[in-house]
Amino acid sequence: MWVRDPPLIPNHSWGYGESDIWRITKSKYAIDYEIKISRGDFFADFKKKKTFLLKAGGHHYGPHRMFYVCPSDLIKEDEVPEYAGLMYIHENNGIFTLEKIKNAPKFKKHQNVNERYIERILKTVAKRYMYGKIKELGKDFEL
Repeated sequence: MWVRDPPLIPNHSWGYGESDIWRITKSKYAIDYEIKISRGDFFADFKKKKTFLLKAGGHHYGPHRMFYVCPSDLIKEDEVPEYAGLMYIHENNGIFTLEKIKNAPKFKKHQNVNERYIERILKTVAKRYMYGKIKELGKDFEL
């Protein structure tokens, strides 16, 4: 399906949750990346319905794995819940790299994504892009 690298989908809603970045691998697994820029943002996640689903083994529409992504040392490895992984993002002269600190376990209830699901996601991304372009041009237009 993918010519090169699988797409990264921003602000993707699934079942009872939303992901900052949603990635579908070549093996058709979905990975949720939660971007955290403050400790308060990280701890606020534990109050969301999504967190309770992930703790219970996931959701069939949910991700296969879930990672918190943050600047180095914002979140400590021992603060990350057992159902999640941790990655640090580093910047050097405008080049960003990721360092995996803790691997994320697989959720039990997850199903691989199918072609129909992928098509629906890509249509949503295309609509968001079009709405953004229309808004940028100052047009009042509906798709």
